[in-house]
Amino acid sequence: MMREPTQLRPVYEARFGLMPPDLWRLPMYAVVLAVAVGLILSGVAGGWLAVVVLVGFSYYPAMRAIQAASHRTALRVDMAGITFGVPWPLAPSRAQFVPWSEIAAVVLWRQDEGPVWWRRFVGLQRRGGHSPLDASTPGGPVTRTSYWFLPPYLTPQATPDRWRVYGWRLDRRRFAAAVAHVAPHVAVIDVW
Repeated sequence: MMREPTQLRPVYEARFGLMPPDLWRLPMYAVVLAVAVGLILSGVAGGWLAVVVLVGFSYYPAMRAIQAASHRTALRVDMAGITFGVPWPLAPSRAQFVPWSEIAAVVLWRQDEGPVWWRRFVGLQRRGGHSPLDASTPGGPVTRTSYWFLPPYLTPQATPDRWRVYGWRLDRRRFAAAVAHVAPHVAVIDVW
């Protein structure tokens, strides 16, 4: 009898946490908030501008701090399959689990979106006949707008199920070793 995937001991697990860009973004937001509060208290700024600045510049740092503090699982590899977690404030029940029997290959790739911007992804090439992952989950299947930025060696059909590496770190070497250990029939294609 197979145990539930969440009860199996993970071979590889990545969790949400603070990332290097947060080291400059969070202090920048704190400075902007301090200046805004100073202007509001001194009477220079008020009304709708105060609300926009306070809400707009406190949302991102609050979300990132709560996500990092939640320490939720972002990606998990175990004997049963791969689990893609979801960040706070989404319910942990929205995590996506894919068993090894449905996975033909795992693709790690970088999607360039300009000269200095890119996104990193973990994609799944699934065996035929399986429905794609839930599109309403953040980081779920590639949307029509992001097709413009897919690398030339990938087609939307090649990796319809993908998860963005954001708010967590992927150790590609350890991840590939974990997949090779628990599912040697699944290829790990690293084009990162």
